[in-house]
Amino acid sequence: MPVRDDILSEELTNEQQIEVEKVFDVFAKLSQEDRYPYQPANERLRKSRKSIDIHEIPSLLKEILDNKQTSEGIASEQLIVFTEEHPNVDITTEAITFSLVTREPGSISKGPAFNRGVQEWKPHIRGIEEDQQLPGQRIVVMGQKFDNEFMLTCWARSNKQANIRARWLEDVLRQYTWFLKFSGVEEFYFLGQGSDIALELSPNVRLMGRPLRFFVRTESITNLKEQTIRKIIIQYGIGHELLQIGNAD
Repeated sequence: MPVRDDILSEELTNEQQIEVEKVFDVFAKLSQEDRYPYQPANERLRKSRKSIDIHEIPSLLKEILDNKQTSEGIASEQLIVFTEEHPNVDITTEAITFSLVTREPGSISKGPAFNRGVQEWKPHIRGIEEDQQLPGQRIVVMGQKFDNEFMLTCWARSNKQANIRARWLEDVLRQYTWFLKFSGVEEFYFLGQGSDIALELSPNVRLMGRPLRFFVRTESITNLKEQTIRKIIIQYGIGHELLQIGNAD
């Protein structure tokens, strides 16, 4: 689709107008003919869908755990503490801590997690959409998949209770996998349990920990508005580089 003359600034030179047109001509061609090589044919180039990045995972997990405990009739003051920090000495209930272990470009090879085959090392074009806020202009949707391993550690005052909570957590997340995928997670599953941990918070407070490892595949989405692309071309003169933005490795 050519760029409309009536939405081009008068400050643009003919050369700059042509550069903007070239960029969107390339995007339009990609969306019709090129094939995003890392997905099935009917999903190779798609419009944006709901997606979630790793920084949003902790709040999503907390929502799941709070919902599960509330449904079990647990009073709000007795809810398990969910945090990205170490439990502190003032803790009065059990705790579950979140920590990110590994994050790397998503694998697009068949096989287990982190098999380090072919990976998506940079963002690729996912589609071109009409800008709902600025009629007549477009948005280029870029996406990059990431493979993440995170750890959830269940903390309790005794080994027995820590073991019970670890099994409980594993079951809950298995039950709520559908909700994670509905919320934008592409893939999620249990990887294994680590070695037991003992945490001395004070001479009188000792917590026993059970670390559980999980795999989650997320996608980072970036929307490039037509106005933004114009400004980049005009202000920084890198139109030629932009022509390469949709090319796969």
